[in-house]
Amino acid sequence: MVKIAISLLTLVAACSADVTLYDEPSTTGQTYTLIEQMKGPELANSRIETCSYNNAYSGFACIEGTMTADCSTPGHGSRFSIRFANFGWIDPSEFTALTYYVRQKSVDAGRMNIHAATGMDSDIDLRLIGGAMVRVGYNKTTECYGLNSQNLTTYQLITVPISAFACPAGVVVNRFHWDMVPASAGWYIDRIVLVGSGRVHYPNPYPPSE
Repeated sequence: MVKIAISLLTLVAACSADVTLYDEPSTTGQTYTLIEQMKGPELANSRIETCSYNNAYSGFACIEGTMTADCSTPGHGSRFSIRFANFGWIDPSEFTALTYYVRQKSVDAGRMNIHAATGMDSDIDLRLIGGAMVRVGYNKTTECYGLNSQNLTTYQLITVPISAFACPAGVVVNRFHWDMVPASAGWYIDRIVLVGSGRVHYPNPYPPSE
């Protein structure tokens, strides 16, 4: 049974504030998030390092993509996901924006599609229940979110309003996906933060029953 209602009893993190999804995972003990990467067999040379020591925005760790791409088979493109550990979730109404820093190795490499997902027992893309996918860098006006596709020398701050995901009322979020778009792309991503006055919620009692 998929649990998506925010009315569930919860245990919460101690403070309401910004929530860091990725910064220095190997040193800060951020046990409330898990990061994963995937690719299809068609992308043999594609690689996403979830704890790269190359060219971090701050500290020494970042996420690095090499030869990433979408592909013609749905679900087989390059992707990384960040989800809350221990069956955690956030209430999107407690946040105003999802922000991160990206540095491109190639022109247009920062163009990515971001999905929000819900469900403790399974992963449900919010697009399937009335939400929206965010297309970073799709155009230079309404969907750039701060990306200059020609900038290959510096990190750029990407700011996506939470409202862009069109989260249905009463639905929680437990995972974000970044899907790659251009072929043979390279990039670095660092310091992914949910901005607002929110917290990570956990089931009570814990662990949750199936």
